[in-house]
Amino acid sequence: MAPNVRPFLARLVRRLTNVDATDHATPEQQQGMRMLWLDGILASASTAFYAEFVVLYMLALGASATVIGLRASINGAAALAAPMIGAYLVARSGARKRWVLWGPGGVSRLALLAMAAVPLVFRGPAAVWGFVALLSLQAFASAVGMPAHHSLLGDVVPLPIRGRFMGAGMMFNSIAAVLVLPVAGFLVARIGGLSGYQVLWLLAALAGLGATAMYWRIPEPPSEEGAATQGGPLGGLREAWGSLRGNRPFLLFCGINFLWTVGINISGPFFTVHMVEGLGFSADTIAYLATFTTLFNVVALRLAGGLVDRHGAPKMTAIAMLLVPLMPLLWVFASTPVHIG
Repeated sequence: MAPNVRPFLARLVRRLTNVDATDHATPEQQQGMRMLWLDGILASASTAFYAEFVVLYMLALGASATVIGLRASINGAAALAAPMIGAYLVARSGARKRWVLWGPGGVSRLALLAMAAVPLVFRGPAAVWGFVALLSLQAFASAVGMPAHHSLLGDVVPLPIRGRFMGAGMMFNSIAAVLVLPVAGFLVARIGGLSGYQVLWLLAALAGLGATAMYWRIPEPPSEEGAATQGGPLGGLREAWGSLRGNRPFLLFCGINFLWTVGINISGPFFTVHMVEGLGFSADTIAYLATFTTLFNVVALRLAGGLVDRHGAPKMTAIAMLLVPLMPLLWVFASTPVHIG
């Protein structure tokens, strides 16, 4: 029975990822798409184990609301600076997979292991600040590899099937999160205390390292960045910056996105704090709410794709950006898990 399992799984992955549905993909691209698909599922499972519990872990370590807000600010700064550094590294070296494996696939996942060990090494305020430092390192390492990841994805996934491949990948990533979140909430409630969060971070690191192993198997085709390296990356970056400054619509988009992000982060980091300290929700209740939200996202993604195709991305984005800021107002009236859900 065992020898037949691997061919069966290979056929299942090919069917689910649609990699055989086109004549445009080379064998190397088909291999890369399968590994990207598995990497995405394992990475989503890894994120689901810890993302909804970061604030809860910090509260258990003794963090104040001020520190939680500061953590969000530091992560935002890291997310702003890291992609520019990542783009420079790709332009200078011409490599993509290397930086993904070192950043999101390496340092970021090892930081998860270190976060699990924080209560064993530090006590009191030192534990809180050690955890914040590791979170910041993880956020920076994750963001620094994004330009390389997107560049490699564009070469691995052929344009004719890119939308279908990405849509299927996002759906299965959400399904992985839906399966993991209740398990994570159960483990925290069953184990209890800091030990419960340590177990979640350990499982997140293991799933993340599994994703790294899948990404390592992606064949890396030659890149345009690699060919341009011989012409001098610094000049290319200056030219790109000059063209960016002359692109008024894109600069306007960046300004709007900046204001949008500032508005979201005024209240966003404190929703979990309010659920725990204001409404008295337990960790498993928060996990179940996150599961419900993820399930809704799976359905919403299917509907949103059709709406964007019919009405266009700018119009749908504008409508969403008008409605989303109204949602925090509803929290004034929310007092039960049903209201929050």
